[in-house]
Amino acid sequence: EYMGQMIRRSLMRQFATASFKNLIETTELAKLIKEGKQENLKILNCTFNYNKGGLKRQLAPKIPGAQFFDIAAISEKGAKNRILFPSIGTFTSNMKKLKVASTDTVVCYDDVGIYSSPRVWWTLKSFGMPKVFVLNGGFAKWKKEGNELEKGEGKK
Repeated sequence: EYMGQMIRRSLMRQFATASFKNLIETTELAKLIKEGKQENLKILNCTFNYNKGGLKRQLAPKIPGAQFFDIAAISEKGAKNRILFPSIGTFTSNMKKLKVASTDTVVCYDDVGIYSSPRVWWTLKSFGMPKVFVLNGGFAKWKKEGNELEKGEGKK
């Protein structure tokens, strides 16, 4: 438990102090999508809100090619309303379902800006994924700039 807290603090400090290495700009992501360079690019909608169901979020417009990363489903279940760091088995099986490999470049975003996406960034980094980024400004900035949107599929 204590070691986990130290690792979390270290990773969050890394995110806060070296943001230029961990953020991707909306213009850069839009260019990658437009150029069709998505073979090893995985985009994850990491929006999390206790008040909204996962299916409702999946039906909402999204960044083209994005998949919904359900933080609650991928996390271990703990005490009431606590969402805990996943076990390696839970993490691995869910990454396989999303077809996300450790060699992929992963972009995490959320609807708020930068709220729950850093948690997913941290989780992926903790499991050794080297190329993980948070979309600077999130989905709100993406929409505000008039970037392309895709209709959500609503698959679970």
